[in-house]
Amino acid sequence: MRQMRPFFLSAAATIFVLARAANSLAKAQTFTPAQPLKVSISTENTAITEPFPLRLILDFHNSSQNTLWLYAPLRGPASAPESNMAEVRDGSTLLAHIEAAGAADSRTPAVGTLLRPARMPWPRLVRVTPGGDYQMRVAIHIAPATQAPPPAGPEPVLGVYTVSIAYGAFYSNGAAIDRDLGVHVWQGSLESNRLSIKLQLAPPANAGSISGTVLGRQMQPDWGILVSLSDWNERLIAQAITGNDGAFNFSHLPDGRYWVTVRQPGADYETSFFEHADLSASQPDANLKLIMLNDEEYEANQMRHKPVLFRIVDSADRPLEGAVLDILWSSGTVMETVKAVTGLDGMAETSLLPGSNYVTIQKHHCLKEDRTANVAGGAGIAGFSFSYECGK
Repeated sequence: MRQMRPFFLSAAATIFVLARAANSLAKAQTFTPAQPLKVSISTENTAITEPFPLRLILDFHNSSQNTLWLYAPLRGPASAPESNMAEVRDGSTLLAHIEAAGAADSRTPAVGTLLRPARMPWPRLVRVTPGGDYQMRVAIHIAPATQAPPPAGPEPVLGVYTVSIAYGAFYSNGAAIDRDLGVHVWQGSLESNRLSIKLQLAPPANAGSISGTVLGRQMQPDWGILVSLSDWNERLIAQAITGNDGAFNFSHLPDGRYWVTVRQPGADYETSFFEHADLSASQPDANLKLIMLNDEEYEANQMRHKPVLFRIVDSADRPLEGAVLDILWSSGTVMETVKAVTGLDGMAETSLLPGSNYVTIQKHHCLKEDRTANVAGGAGIAGFSFSYECGK
């Protein structure tokens, strides 16, 4: 259980999926030899209608005899789409390759953009047991390829597309974590299978729209804000970035109830409230005003959490199962408490704020012992190994 006073959310790095040319994916594949981790993709919707995204299910399979740890959430490369995946450090990367079927002259490629969570997710390390699987769902907005037959100018290419993804994860301290904790934090790159989808731009019947303006705390238009549109089950549909006038617009929406939320794209804390809009045949359009929360109230909370692994052993270096970790971080004005429990291998995973985290270790009917975990700032992962002897 995680408790905060005052309440805030914090999270990981910016998440993007960028379309890559086939040779870019080839570069990613040459980066690492065959890996025990495999990734395959499937889809919930083989036909896509504007403005709805392609929803992919990523299935990671561990074919090795060792437990693997995967970093979540996914992110994109730090620079241009042409960047080699090998240049990315301290995180996991997803690149999408989206290609229209058939050849065409003067064609610009399709672009896939991974929709970022409306609220920033906690970074974490996910355990994948030997022979086990881990599934992750992502939503990708697809901008179709275009071709320019004279004299009409650019036209979208509709019809059948193939989709695949390349996945990579790299950490500057990965080898040290593996050595010190005796774990396997997965690093490398690999490519998925290819899927065929049908892209169509005809909007749904009775299409409506949701538009509005994002305002700052002085009620002035706020630019560069990420606006997320979700269905009533909070599944992302589309996203937009506000311009200088703070405006946003989502069109081609069928009747129904929607959630809209806004936040700073790089923020690690909550910056706005959700608002909802109802579209119907009698009221097909909605206009909203969304107000950003006062940044000054959250100044102490603008820090990134970091995935942390703990290994708890006894004096003979044997892993301790069922050791309870109570972890406290405090700035004096803001306090966060986190609880974790070790598994059969003596390992526990959590996400912590950088700085001094005070760890209390206890097993049932044993005395408590205190330790300090000094979590370094920045991206990546952290790991600590503590010895604990049960004192009755």
